[in-house]
Amino acid sequence: MIIKVLQQLKRPVYLKSCRSHDGNCRDLLVGNPTKSVTSSCSTHVKDTIHATKHTQNVCITEALSLANGVIEALPFTDLRFSKGWIGAAPYSQALPAESNRENFAEDDDHGFANNFANFADSNTDNNKANDLARDGTDSSFIAAYYVWSYQYDHHLEQGIIYFSDECSEENKRLVLGVIGEHQKNQEDVSISGLSTANTDNFGKEAPNTPPITSFTNLNWNPSQNETDYRGQFDRIQSYIKEGDCYQVNLTQRFETQHDLAKEEVLKLFIKHAEDSGAGYCAYFEISDTQQLLSFSPEQFLYAHGAQIQTKPIKGTIKNAGKLEFNDIAQLKTGKNLAENLMIVDLLRNDLGKVCENGSINVDKLFEIESYENVHHLVSTIKGTLTPSVLAIDAFFSAFPGGSITGAPKIRAMEIIEELEMHQRRYYCGSIFYSSATGHFDSSILIRTVERIGNTLLCWGGGGIVSDSEVNSEYQESLDKVSQITGIES
Repeated sequence: MIIKVLQQLKRPVYLKSCRSHDGNCRDLLVGNPTKSVTSSCSTHVKDTIHATKHTQNVCITEALSLANGVIEALPFTDLRFSKGWIGAAPYSQALPAESNRENFAEDDDHGFANNFANFADSNTDNNKANDLARDGTDSSFIAAYYVWSYQYDHHLEQGIIYFSDECSEENKRLVLGVIGEHQKNQEDVSISGLSTANTDNFGKEAPNTPPITSFTNLNWNPSQNETDYRGQFDRIQSYIKEGDCYQVNLTQRFETQHDLAKEEVLKLFIKHAEDSGAGYCAYFEISDTQQLLSFSPEQFLYAHGAQIQTKPIKGTIKNAGKLEFNDIAQLKTGKNLAENLMIVDLLRNDLGKVCENGSINVDKLFEIESYENVHHLVSTIKGTLTPSVLAIDAFFSAFPGGSITGAPKIRAMEIIEELEMHQRRYYCGSIFYSSATGHFDSSILIRTVERIGNTLLCWGGGGIVSDSEVNSEYQESLDKVSQITGIES
């Protein structure tokens, strides 16, 4: 049923937490936003219900901070999202404009926040082919303001629809009408039925079930050849030896062409989300022909009140089944531990710019998390935000996440921009929500498919350090997305 609901809502977002390693396993569904922020150079907050009234120019950070101004008094003590912003920030516009780079120091107290409003098309390397220009698509920052939500707690097996004080009667009727059309008892909207979208029931929802039942059934191909990857790897090793950097996250793109109906896209998302077991799965609709389908296991920043945390992933081996002693030894090699620790130090520094002195703490170091196709090393860093800093400010300051750049961050990003053959677009960016409840959460957009018309894209990669070996790194880039591409070697 949830597929039918998603099809009828405007600008729906479905955040699906299939498993959580910290006990928080919840789904969030929203749609029919009342205003939106879209752009890079110029920023517009638009009243999408009464679009003819006005268009107001505001700063992105100012617009998004509105959701954090007051914590609502709610009848449900553990409701994560009441009203607020949900958005997608692309990696491809994260670098400061070329003309500003000489004035942008690594230890800039404001991080990327001062540059975020200046994200512009000029950041795109003109020497790189814009493969998707013919489709008229871009990868701009985009966010929308939602005033109602459906949330489902997997542990309690309980769901609830919440309408905030900003939700109009018209919007409420529209939402209940959509849900009621697919619910036998419209009055009982707080039960878990809305959330249970078992893939075994797909045939009941759509009698003409399409033949594409998995992304792996599509004909995926690397967008570059292995020789190109090896050349990029060698250049990174040279940069490391020359002292430019000590870790660079190198990725490659995969692509396929297939004409998928929106219903097929939604079915594929739910199937792969359930299979992945990842905690940060997301269906984010940019338009009818452009969506992000993310099966990410990685949290970027989470904040509640003044407490903030980040959980970088660094260190990966293929999951061949049950985690054995030899797997643990292979995962916790000196190389992987060093790779993880480099990013922990980078993120401690990022949080230190927005947190109270002495509050940064590495809560967990080198924990193992297992997923459908890989085992990961994960660390957790926590801190206390300074009183003048909102969670959304911290997000912009630390964006993009250090685990997908390398270290030092700015130089690593410049090397990535030089060497990678294709723009990352939303890949390695983030999907986030900023709620009036005081909760803020965000993911790293890895294990993510971007659908643009008939084109589907995904990326895989990993951190390159001085003792990395090119064959194993190339294989790791395949392993991380093999559950999407079906490419094993």
